[in-house]
Amino acid sequence: MSKEFNKNELVETEIKVRLVECDPYEIAHNSSYFVWFEMGRFDYAEANGYKLTSMAADEETVYITLHTKCKYIKSCRFKDELVVKTRITKPPFIFAKYNFEQKLYNKNTGELIAKCWTENAAVSKSKKCVLRVSEDNALVSLK
Repeated sequence: MSKEFNKNELVETEIKVRLVECDPYEIAHNSSYFVWFEMGRFDYAEANGYKLTSMAADEETVYITLHTKCKYIKSCRFKDELVVKTRITKPPFIFAKYNFEQKLYNKNTGELIAKCWTENAAVSKSKKCVLRVSEDNALVSLK
């Protein structure tokens, strides 16, 4: 029996901006935002029972991001404390495709820094196609 994703469940991931993620003026580089959003998606998966180590070991199924979009609202700086809030906006139904909505906030001020949307899928390496929900072993094994 598979576990249903709760569309309204919000998973929060805390991040502190590191110097390596910044330009010489200590402003976080735009590419860092995608790493932070990925961390939020991984935390969401773990909170929903996916075992990420077994997902990585599965040679037949790969989990990929098909599309991503980010809206930058405000910059952040070295040592800023951030919170990524992640939720599913379109849970898997027939095919193992799902959409995430994520928002990045300054933890101390509550200001919205950026928004991100992604479309993700479980893909069969041998079939070279998106799996049906019933074929996604990680999704089916959720309790």
